[in-house]
Amino acid sequence: MRNSFTHLFSLNLDQEVLGGMTQLEKQQIPEIIFQTEKRDEEQILAEMQNQIAKEWVYTIDVRGSKVTSLSYAGVKEAVRRRGNFRFVPCTHCGKTVHIDEDEKEYRAQLTVHDENRNVMFLGAAAVPRNFPFAWVLAVNKAERNAMRKMLPEKQIALLVEQFLRKGPVVPSGKLG
Repeated sequence: MRNSFTHLFSLNLDQEVLGGMTQLEKQQIPEIIFQTEKRDEEQILAEMQNQIAKEWVYTIDVRGSKVTSLSYAGVKEAVRRRGNFRFVPCTHCGKTVHIDEDEKEYRAQLTVHDENRNVMFLGAAAVPRNFPFAWVLAVNKAERNAMRKMLPEKQIALLVEQFLRKGPVVPSGKLG
């Protein structure tokens, strides 16, 4: 059975696809990434205010097709369900999250280890220093990027379908 959606991070941008797109449509690809990044930043800032995420999935229209991907909150929920991950200290500084900064931006990177499957992935993100809570955004986005890589595409597809059907509702009494 073929899914009726495309994952943002799995969007195949090969020459065949790009060749069939207008210049305007090609320019919209960064806009899609910008939109999802902005939504994730909003979720991170809302989380800092103890707000509950309302979206576990984002859907954006691209050339008449729906591009759907897990939100920041959706990635966290998927990782929580999968379990048994740990952050690996940086070999350079020994901290869980390595931060570089200059006058323009914060750059965060971290490594996540899946202890069940014995694989590790790096996550990185940069945020302009003039953004409110830029350091927090960089760290949380780097974490999201690393954890997203831990999730098999099949699991993401199943979760997206489930989240679209049911929404981000956790049944009462089933918080753990």
